Amino acid sequence: MLIFPSFVLAAEEQKEKQQSKITIFDTYRPSGFLDLNTYYDSRNDMVTTLNAKLDLPGPFSYFSLTNWFGNPDGSENFFSHEDYITEQNLFYKINKAPLQAVIQHFSISGDENDIMRFGLETEMNEISFLSKLFKKLHTNYKVTYFPWQLDHYDGYGFQIQHVLYSKIMPKVFDERLYLYGFADQNIMVDGEDKHNKLVSELQLGYRIYKGFHLVSELRWNGFFQKGSRFGVGVGAQYKYSF
Repeated sequence: MLIFPSFVLAAEEQKEKQQSKITIFDTYRPSGFLDLNTYYDSRNDMVTTLNAKLDLPGPFSYFSLTNWFGNPDGSENFFSHEDYITEQNLFYKINKAPLQAVIQHFSISGDENDIMRFGLETEMNEISFLSKLFKKLHTNYKVTYFPWQLDHYDGYGFQIQHVLYSKIMPKVFDERLYLYGFADQNIMVDGEDKHNKLVSELQLGYRIYKGFHLVSELRWNGFFQKGSRFGVGVGAQYKYSF
């Protein structure tokens, strides 16, 4: 009479042991996207951009952005891509909060241009009293504050980064038309190079077939010389999601 219950208990214990051995790596399925676009900038540049996002196991995720610039000095070699800007980001999602801890490595072509930043990202559309509004607007909006950075500058500097993505009238345009933009506020509060400079891009895109898009951009770089800070870009984009 005791054989059957003992057998059931042993089977349940074995099942629990097997389940306890399952890790986040066993259930992990990679997801993310690759986004490549190239366009002509009215400042006589040829710009190619690669964005990449990867959801990592557990609360981690990765995002990178790289811009390659052609003809930055007005030379005849229009398609040269000698200059670049890149940032590599590692995120840690904080449980039950609209927050992510961020480590960012930022680099520009040239000497002593690397910056390592540490900050906190707030996902505004996940804040309870704002979520309905952003959902109604079909918009995601994130603000990242980097209060600490390791750099080669004399003095204390920090950055505030804004990122926005919005679907424009998704029912009318069948979710083909979107607005994407970012704005980086770069602030040096003391030192020889005291400044508050903005780098921003606003992209209007339209998906024409599967991952292919037509894009146009308004671009501003406060670090450029006067007369070349504002530019307009027109080009094409391909996005592959997985």
